[in-house]
Amino acid sequence: MAKMPLVLVPGLTCTRALWGAQIAALSDVADIHVGDHTQDDTMAAIARRILAAAPAKFALAGLSMGGYIAFEIMRQAPERVVRLALLDTKATLDPPEATLAAWLDRAVLDGHLWSQSRTWDPEGILSTFPA
Repeated sequence: MAKMPLVLVPGLTCTRALWGAQIAALSDVADIHVGDHTQDDTMAAIARRILAAAPAKFALAGLSMGGYIAFEIMRQAPERVVRLALLDTKATLDPPEATLAAWLDRAVLDGHLWSQSRTWDPEGILSTFPA
């Protein structure tokens, strides 16, 4: 029996490693691809990149921001998605302070920023940027 193509899209601060257990558990029944959400600046561009790399028809699962991207994939090419799983996501975008907090967390985890403490004041950081 042919394996079902499955595209997994991680959340903002997550990598392929997020899906490690699912990849291991599903690899005998699914041809798994992990969408790259790190190269583009908009949901539309991220979705286009994932669609360009995806099989013609596929199942799709998105976690958190990956769910936002999954919504955009559905908007751009609903005929290509045969199954959809939206995990811990919502149909509205996060407020700017939540997006900034996630971006800074990812930068610290990737070693691009040093953090003495994991506690910080996003309102204070946001107040330094012009409205």
